Amino acid sequence: MSLRQDETTASSSNRRERCEKLALRIRNAEYLINFYKSEIQRDSDEYREIGNERVRARIENGVLRHQPAMDDADLKRRKEDLRQRVAQAERDINEQSQVLARAREEATLIGCR
Repeated sequence: MSLRQDETTASSSNRRERCEKLALRIRNAEYLINFYKSEIQRDSDEYREIGNERVRARIENGVLRHQPAMDDADLKRRKEDLRQRVAQAERDINEQSQVLARAREEATLIGCR
């Protein structure tokens, strides 16, 4: 093999390796974005349910029994915790979206499939 063929083979191997790493980075970012979205949905659902905490009841042997509710301070702390978790997940989604965009752009520039 000539030196030129060795360089071409090495370049092709390097490009293929970079494409594989980029594909992994893209899949990882997409997975994390979906994970954070499901976390936001779950926390948002719980946040909305906290308003109904006082009216929760269950029927036991045909009798309506009110379930004990958390006190106001506990509810407020939980709502604040959920609000902060949603805000952090939104920041994480933004960060992963930037990672995803950069990886896709780099993959396009070097000609990955």
